[in-house]
Amino acid sequence: MLGKAGEEHIVRQLGFIYKKKIADVYGGQESDGLPARGELGIKIQQFVESENVNILTPFHIHEVSSKNEKIIITGDLNGEQTSIDGIDEIVVSTGFRPDTSFLNEVRLSLDSVVESVEALAPLIDPNIHSCGTVRPHGEEELRQPEKDF
Repeated sequence: MLGKAGEEHIVRQLGFIYKKKIADVYGGQESDGLPARGELGIKIQQFVESENVNILTPFHIHEVSSKNEKIIITGDLNGEQTSIDGIDEIVVSTGFRPDTSFLNEVRLSLDSVVESVEALAPLIDPNIHSCGTVRPHGEEELRQPEKDF
């Protein structure tokens, strides 16, 4: 989790950029239908309120570039053009619900219910698993039928 990164490594500053309001990340918390997911939302809120992370939401990224071996992110923060520079590393978690219409000619294997890679679907289906019960998985589960995709 993001909070552990600050404990285990020498980190000057942790940042969290999200396209929605930060409260959307907290989910249902105590009233969530999945208790483990609700607990995760509570822990995220506690971490945010600890002020150990710089929160930039809602932020819409328009460009990622580099200068002097550092990363620069440019986008809109609350409707204002903003650049964040001096970034050493970006860890991205985007989910997997993209518009795949441009891939109509590519052989994809996607589960129709959870819209994930087919081999991953039974591992992440919320009707079968709750947060914290999914076994570790990797490249094999993410592999697509299209060669080198």
